[in-house]
Amino acid sequence: MLHIKKPCFARSFSTIRAKFLFICIMVCSLSFFTFLFFHLYSSKTLKEQALSNANDTLDVYQQWMDYELEHISSYLLTSISDHASSRSVFGQDSLAGYKAQLSLMQEMDSFLTTSKNIGGLFFYVPETDTLVMKSQKAESYQHRLALTEYIEQYQSEDLSDHSRPQITYWYPVSIDNKVFLIEILYYNQTYMGAWITDTQLLNPLSQLEVFENSTFLLYPLDSEDYFLLNNGTLSDSDYIYSHSDSSCGNFNLTVCIPEDDFLQKTMPLRHIFYWLCVISFFLLFVTMLLLSHQIFPSLQRMLLGILAVKQGDFSTQIPLPATHDEFAQVTTAFNEMIQEIQDLKMKVYEEKLEKTNTQIQYLTMQIKPHFFLNSLNLICSLVKTKHYDLITELTTGLIHYFRYAIKSADELAPIKDELEHTKNFLHIQELRLAARFHFSYYVSGDLDHMQIPILTIQTFVENNIKHGFNRKKELSIQIDLTCSEEEVQILIKDNGPGFSEELLEKLNTDSELSKLSPMISPVSGECHIGIENVKRRLYHIYNGKAKLTFSNDSETGGAVVLICLPSSPQRRNSFESFTS
Repeated sequence: MLHIKKPCFARSFSTIRAKFLFICIMVCSLSFFTFLFFHLYSSKTLKEQALSNANDTLDVYQQWMDYELEHISSYLLTSISDHASSRSVFGQDSLAGYKAQLSLMQEMDSFLTTSKNIGGLFFYVPETDTLVMKSQKAESYQHRLALTEYIEQYQSEDLSDHSRPQITYWYPVSIDNKVFLIEILYYNQTYMGAWITDTQLLNPLSQLEVFENSTFLLYPLDSEDYFLLNNGTLSDSDYIYSHSDSSCGNFNLTVCIPEDDFLQKTMPLRHIFYWLCVISFFLLFVTMLLLSHQIFPSLQRMLLGILAVKQGDFSTQIPLPATHDEFAQVTTAFNEMIQEIQDLKMKVYEEKLEKTNTQIQYLTMQIKPHFFLNSLNLICSLVKTKHYDLITELTTGLIHYFRYAIKSADELAPIKDELEHTKNFLHIQELRLAARFHFSYYVSGDLDHMQIPILTIQTFVENNIKHGFNRKKELSIQIDLTCSEEEVQILIKDNGPGFSEELLEKLNTDSELSKLSPMISPVSGECHIGIENVKRRLYHIYNGKAKLTFSNDSETGGAVVLICLPSSPQRRNSFESFTS
């Protein structure tokens, strides 16, 4: 592989010291440029924030004001509907006329008492030129006279033919240099309305800090003119405008906020930022000193230790720094990790030796001398008796048996091949023992793609024949296989004498397969090497996730073995690949 040597500058810049120095220079540069652009940025940000706050506040106020206007409009509609039918009484110079006017004034007074945000109410009958007016006296007497004159001169456009009340929107009007918000309803040749002064309109807003030194305008939606509220003025200064439309009025409320107010508010923030920049330069200087005396030497020691380990020296131990900080903890953890790696290498080596011994034991078990010799002895006997058909049948079975049995201990085989091998093994045993066995198996699921370690089923079937065969009773062996996406379950049971209680306890107690030793049967005194061999192979092939359960059948008393295997083997080869 071709290695391209980096330039000297690139190698020097790749060090942590150079990167930290570069970062410090960048931070100082950014602080300096931030100094230059902070004024524009803060002005723009505060302007947008103030405008957003003003818009939100104005929208909330407009919603509240629309609610109040709708409440007043609802009262006007109800009142004119009640009193318009008796309009002729109001103009009479009689007791009934005075009572009608007094009753209406009391009703208006009651409504004004509960609604403090309204300037006044009026009821006008042009037919008798009768005007009933009730005011909160928020306007001067001169303005009240001018308002009376405006009401008397108000002309409705072709409303005489309508039998239902005709409602107009709230709209602004300037009367004698005073701005009013007015609504007038017409019904049955009768007018009734209400007004709100600009002082009442702006009283809640003028008390808010966000609208300090601001000018308020009312824009009629059907006109390009505008009304300055509360005798406000507009200068040549720059303003920020915020407006909100009324949902029940023919007007738009606009606020003009001077930009100079925002710039004045940024001065304390700018002073704070200047001091923060000075402090940041000082902290950067202190940080560089600490890095040079504390961080970089510790990093250099750790780097040298890592390079030594990379070259294969696992006896390296990094000296602990004098300070008991995070670097001391990292150094301690590194030294402990190196020691654990050495221990793991030794453990993996021991596991490889143990696995090799298991394979040797398996190969030793594969070709059993007494089974092979008994088969040859049976063939000789059949030759003497000239049973050539049986000789051919037995020889063919042995050929298939040994061809399958000499495969690798870790090799996987399809379940159907393992079942065929088990059937062949039983047939050989029938010929050898001159006995008949009842063998059956049931399959649930798809076996086409399922594989298991070789001789897994045959080993337990052989154990069933070895310990359960009795010439007085036909031995029955049953195998149930259940396959799913997650696991394969193999249930093997017979009708023999079963396991003893001591052996069952021993078989089911040793859950750590890697630590199992060959078991001695308390009944026959023989070593259960086959069962031990299967357990060890399953442990290595399935990474300890295979499960074996031994029990006795509750009905027949025979031995029952349940094998649960994951659908995919997970071999224990991670440490082997590490040490290879």
